[in-house]
Amino acid sequence: MKKFSVKVYALDISDMPFDEGLIPLVESARAEKILSSGSGEYKRRSLYAGILLRHALLTEGEVFHGAIEMRYGDRGKPYVKGSDKFFGITHSGDLVFVATAACEVGIDAEVPQNKDYSQLIKKTLSETEREEYRLSKDKTAFFLEKWVIKESYLKLLGTGLEGYPSGIDARELEKEINFSFRRFDINGKDCFFCVAARGGFTVDFKVVNGLKTA
Repeated sequence: MKKFSVKVYALDISDMPFDEGLIPLVESARAEKILSSGSGEYKRRSLYAGILLRHALLTEGEVFHGAIEMRYGDRGKPYVKGSDKFFGITHSGDLVFVATAACEVGIDAEVPQNKDYSQLIKKTLSETEREEYRLSKDKTAFFLEKWVIKESYLKLLGTGLEGYPSGIDARELEKEINFSFRRFDINGKDCFFCVAARGGFTVDFKVVNGLKTA
């Protein structure tokens, strides 16, 4: 079976301030959340996630007059109105990612934080994974790899994180879904990243240095 391509766009927003003038270019539901949020960091990350989606779609030949318009699936998962492309969005720390594909796709990314993840272990890892975690040399790396795999799967389904996925074993998921996990460095920022999709796919990864908005 022929593999399809998942294009992943990565953006480092470390030096990019919140720009209220960009809000009219993102889809309305995201714009409303940005305007109503009290968190400056959330507003900035969410804004540039929406702008990066616009950049990705424009780069791939889509045309927009004004804001991106969305339609929504049964579970509230958004789709770009009038487009045959599927997409996924995630952000962590100062890194924002968008994936586009011809099929449903889920993505997740985590930049390691200076915090204790141990309290999340029981809620996130299966019983087998908790034993593997106990024996692992790099516990943070083990935990974050399992986290992004599970989260990308849930985003593929369109459910999001409903509770904690301790009932899911990452190895069992690999019998049903294909994953592309990687750990990489972007501008000195360590990042754990995963793409999930049904069927075989390749990943075309691009770090964006200039945003296209029109």
